[in-house]
Amino acid sequence: MPTTFWAPRILARSAGNKDGCVFKSPPLDGSLTIPDIFNWHVVNRPSHPVFIYEYDEGIANLPFSAVVPAVDRAARYVASIGDGNVARPPVAILAITDTSIYFCISLGMILAGIPSFPISPRNPPSSIAPSSIAHLLYTTKVHHILVSDDSNLEEIARKSIAILENDGHEPPVLASIPHSVIFFTDVNMTSLLETRFTQQTHDYESPVVYVHSSGPSSLPEPIPWNHASLLQVALTHLGAFDLRGEICGAHAVPMFHGSGLNFIPWVAGAGFTMVIFSPTTAAPTLPMPENVSSIIFLTSVWM
Repeated sequence: MPTTFWAPRILARSAGNKDGCVFKSPPLDGSLTIPDIFNWHVVNRPSHPVFIYEYDEGIANLPFSAVVPAVDRAARYVASIGDGNVARPPVAILAITDTSIYFCISLGMILAGIPSFPISPRNPPSSIAPSSIAHLLYTTKVHHILVSDDSNLEEIARKSIAILENDGHEPPVLASIPHSVIFFTDVNMTSLLETRFTQQTHDYESPVVYVHSSGPSSLPEPIPWNHASLLQVALTHLGAFDLRGEICGAHAVPMFHGSGLNFIPWVAGAGFTMVIFSPTTAAPTLPMPENVSSIIFLTSVWM
């Protein structure tokens, strides 16, 4: 049963971006999950930008009408690598990839009813050590690991799997990050809504995302988030400042961390627009003062 949340009456307001579009606030009373809310935006405000980025010819944006189909393709891909089990065990992500790819994969897994487990690729040695990752994989019963095209991460993943095998546990299966299926393309919105991936029936209290502790002095531990947790995050913009529709510099935000995952419900509930580096299938761009400051001034980043 859906969980009911307290949510005040919310009026639409100017999103503050240069085309003057108005962000229309979605229902945040628990009647819709976060994937439902993204679909709601496709119907009610498809042109509202989710991402803004700089490229050779200037500034471009990816609105809900482009992001939601990419999320749908991500959901189909991750669901396809499973065994068809109705319970759909967790899938871990051990990857260094650009923000838009990680965002769509994470949200796509929520849509598909597959708990995602983003594992930090840059934590202290105790967390990134194969023994620590093996502990996290075994504790959460992960069946697959999505790994980016990075030889160091692939080696760490294989060593983690070897530890599980040596301990007599069934190891998870490695799979690649599906860059090619996340490409943002124009689609017929009527066709999308008719053929969109069928969202699973959700228990609002069951885990949909796992994060983990940093583990500097002991093994890291998984921390489950559920649909109710994500909806509460979506409500956090309703404070002393009205943050709806604000443009946020997110170049250095790690999507494998809770601070990055929070942007998924913030985009859904508050209409945050994330300023990121241009989507790419190559190695992600590293944030530097020069490449971050230029787009900050061009896009009027508020925070």
